[in-house]
Amino acid sequence: MQYTAEAEFCRLAEAILERLRRIPTGQLSGDDSPLTDFWLEYAAQVQGEHSFVFNEHERLVRGECDACAESLSASEVQMLWLETSAYWDGTYEGSPCLSEQRELLSDELLRRVQKRAADLDLPV
Repeated sequence: MQYTAEAEFCRLAEAILERLRRIPTGQLSGDDSPLTDFWLEYAAQVQGEHSFVFNEHERLVRGECDACAESLSASEVQMLWLETSAYWDGTYEGSPCLSEQRELLSDELLRRVQKRAADLDLPV
């Protein structure tokens, strides 16, 4: 299997989703809700059903993306940063320092996790 940055982004996003699925939920949606884990509740909120704790959920998801970016080696970060939206949009001229690359990589992971949440078919 050929290694690609896109495949690595997919792998990292899936790892983040797995961690989010394991977070216990307070059943904000009610005991009889089909939204049985944090990931499903977050996806429902991204799709427009924001609860009073949406900002806290978003902070938690951002934290998982930050932790994922921090866990990568410098060479992995430098390679993946070249495939971020910030790189392709021309946000940066030249190459930002490693800590900025990690932050931009975390932003990219968050964007991809949010897209997955927005595209998820929620249980009814």
